[in-house]
Amino acid sequence: MDQANVEKALKSVGYYRLRGYSFHLYDNATKKYIPGTKFEDILKLYQFDQELSALIFAMISKIEVALRVRLVEALLIHGEPLVLQESSIFKEKKLYWQNMSTVASEIAHSNNVFIKHNFDNNDGEVPVWATVEVLSFGTLSKIIKNLKTGIGSSYSILAAN
Repeated sequence: MDQANVEKALKSVGYYRLRGYSFHLYDNATKKYIPGTKFEDILKLYQFDQELSALIFAMISKIEVALRVRLVEALLIHGEPLVLQESSIFKEKKLYWQNMSTVASEIAHSNNVFIKHNFDNNDGEVPVWATVEVLSFGTLSKIIKNLKTGIGSSYSILAAN
């Protein structure tokens, strides 16, 4: 690889990021790279990692969307758009209140049109189908983890789908 391409890679990716992809090629005892190490091999490893990350992210995004849909479907068996406010469907009340605090914060910080619509038209009440769209994946997982389990529970319907 010529010097111009090395400089271009270093300017676009950065030395320290690329350095992370070369640790396995560096001998700490001698403070040198192992013989035969090429910059282009390190760059190819970085590019492979970027492509793999893009593929994984695309799949995770699809899974996350499907999970949001399933959660809404499972919670709506109760027939109540504000079902997330029903503490009785959750196992641990303290965790429920912690989660609801996070939910309120995430709703308040959202700039999504459907959240504004619900605030303006429903006295600030946000139905479950709008709420789950603005929650972080972490908050979603905490809500799911705290759902009561057993026959007829939201969780049993979520798990069955």
